[in-house]
Amino acid sequence: MKKKINWGIIRQDYIQGYKKEGQLYYPSMRDLSKKYGKDVAIIGRQAKKDEWVAKRKIYINKKSTRTQQKTIENYSDEASKFDIECFIGARDIIEITKSSIEEFKKKTETLKSQEIKNLKGLTEIRLNAQKEAKLALGEPTDRQVVLHKLLDVDVDNYPKQDEKNNIST
Repeated sequence: MKKKINWGIIRQDYIQGYKKEGQLYYPSMRDLSKKYGKDVAIIGRQAKKDEWVAKRKIYINKKSTRTQQKTIENYSDEASKFDIECFIGARDIIEITKSSIEEFKKKTETLKSQEIKNLKGLTEIRLNAQKEAKLALGEPTDRQVVLHKLLDVDVDNYPKQDEKNNIST
C-alpha cells in the first residue's frame, strides 16, 4: 500500500522554513525531496500547483515587515524614555540654577567680577538645559526657526539678510 504524502507539512516547510543548526532555513525542492524521501519532480509539481514560491515570497515579506515594525517600536520606546530623562534632567538643572540666581538677587552689595562670571555661567547652563528640554519634546531650539514657524515662512526660500549692508539676498 502506497503511503499518502502529507503535503501540508512539506508545504509549510517550504514556505515558512524550519530550524536547521539553530538558524531559520528555507529549503529548496531538492532539500525537501531528501528530507521526505519523495521524488523532486513530484514535489515540484505540487509546489507549482499550489504556488509555493509566491506564497514563500509573501510570507518572507510579511515576516520582514513585522520584524522591522518591532524594531521601530523598540527604538521608539527607548527614544521616548531617553527624551523623558533628558527633559527631567533639564528641568532639574533649571531648578538648581534658579536657586543660585535667587541668591545673587538677594545680595545687596554690588556683584564682584567672579560672581558676574558665575551668573553668566548659570545663565548658559539654563539656556542649554532649555534647549535640551525642547529637543526632548521635539520642539525647535533655534530662535530663528521658531520665528519662521510662528510666521509660517518657508526658511529655505526666505530671503537672507546681508548683515553688513542690511540688504536682502
